[in-house]
Amino acid sequence: MSKLIALAFAFVSLAACASQPPAPPAPSPTPTSSATVTPSGGTTGAADPRSAVLAFLNAGKNQDLDALSAVWGSTEGSVRTANTIPRDEMEKRELIMMCYLEHETHQILSDAPAANNERAVAVQLRRGPLTRTANFYAVAGPAGRWYVHTFEMEPLTDFCRKRGR
Repeated sequence: MSKLIALAFAFVSLAACASQPPAPPAPSPTPTSSATVTPSGGTTGAADPRSAVLAFLNAGKNQDLDALSAVWGSTEGSVRTANTIPRDEMEKRELIMMCYLEHETHQILSDAPAANNERAVAVQLRRGPLTRTANFYAVAGPAGRWYVHTFEMEPLTDFCRKRGR
């Protein structure tokens, strides 16, 4: 399991996240509906960075690999359609990310410009008694659609531990 987690860290580009400055906090948290935000039909990505992050978070909350692969991507588009990594590898990475993304509620705290024309969206997630904040980085892809390129896994490590420990 520790090898898989180490691979996830490498694959999700934590080094890139660590080198980016944290998003500045918004004057006050913006409440966010937990209503499902998902791409419609065969469309991937989302109309804006916040919607991409919300769809990504809802996919994690619902443990939905297909929904996750629709909004996880790069400037080339969704990892599912860009074919930048083999499907079996994509699914392995998604399973690891699901551990970090399993939560009960989430709230977007801020949305700010980041390096490389990305948007840093700070999100507060809650799972049981745990409350953690992490940055999610969204990037514009083809046709003006937005994709979550990476996110900070380190602050969410406690979410991967079994409950009751």
